[in-house]
Amino acid sequence: MLWMTLSIALAADCGEDALALNGDCLLSGMDLRPVLTPGMDLHGANLTEARLGGIDLQGVDLRGAEMSQVGALKARLRDAHLQGANLKTAYLVQADLSGANLHKAVLANANLREADLSGADLTQAQLGGVDLTDALMREADLTDADLSRSVVLRGADLREARLRRTRLQGADLRNADLRGASLYGADLSEANLSGANLCGADLRGAVLMDTQLEGTRSDEHTRWPEGFDGMVSE
Repeated sequence: MLWMTLSIALAADCGEDALALNGDCLLSGMDLRPVLTPGMDLHGANLTEARLGGIDLQGVDLRGAEMSQVGALKARLRDAHLQGANLKTAYLVQADLSGANLHKAVLANANLREADLSGADLTQAQLGGVDLTDALMREADLTDADLSRSVVLRGADLREARLRRTRLQGADLRNADLRGASLYGADLSEANLSGANLCGADLRGAVLMDTQLEGTRSDEHTRWPEGFDGMVSE
């Protein structure tokens, strides 16, 4: 009965081909967990405030989707296609976005605490105000992404992540693990890296104006900006 009710609602909003769910399809505010499946084509769908908690949408096509304020606690979006999607203020705590493509996605003020973004493509993404506390972001690509404006990356696992030319002004990176990360040309002005692990990190060309570096760990493989007198610690 629930499937039938939702199918009728989807058909009313999306036309006869209810399972296509693309174009101008309006699905905002709905509980879509009973009807959505991995690999579906949802590109361009309006999922504003939709409830997706715990849903398995591995490999789903959500390119250009409107997903602001979506509730997706522990949602499984591994390898999802989210290029250009609008995820402003989305609730993605402990969501699995590993391997997802979020190129040019907008995630301003989203909650991604303890989310898994390992290997995700976040190039040119807009992440201002995002909470990524304790997030798993190993080998994620954040080249040219905007993580300024009070972004929280406290305790995040950013080992071997690519943060080339990333804007991290004022970011909270306390106790973050940046071992082997590339921060080439990144803007870390006024960022707080207290207690962060920078062993093997590449910070050549990075802006470190008024950056807090108390208690950071570095080693002989850490590469600092030209003229910066970095401290090497065990």
